[in-house]
Amino acid sequence: MSGASNEFSAALALARTEAIRSTRSAGICGANAAGTACVNSTQWPDGMLIWLNADVAAPDYDAADTLVRFVQGKKGLALSVPVSSATGNAQFRLLFDSRGRLADQPAAGRIATLKSEQCPSGQTLARNFAINAAGQANMTRVNCS
Repeated sequence: MSGASNEFSAALALARTEAIRSTRSAGICGANAAGTACVNSTQWPDGMLIWLNADVAAPDYDAADTLVRFVQGKKGLALSVPVSSATGNAQFRLLFDSRGRLADQPAAGRIATLKSEQCPSGQTLARNFAINAAGQANMTRVNCS
């Protein structure tokens, strides 16, 4: 759990840093098993893609974008990122703008949850990552439900 928490924190930081460094947007999304495309799902069991966006008008990962890193999923752990529909379209990814802020997201930000697939109720084996509108992430330990 500790390693996976650190890895997710690092993936968020990498996407945000790439957006600022490049003065373009960068994103992170759940990956398919091959690590070649984003999945339209709140569950990211197969890992994550971090990419640099080539076109602001097309904020989702596509062939024109630059893949920065593929992070493979960890067996026995479940990562979920709730859908955002701040702009009226379901968004299964996190996108950072050129200032490192969450782009087209709700003002309150987003919360991702990482937990063991066998998470006994009441045990503090889950982690919530609150990503605020400024793009900063804060991790807290929470009980399994």
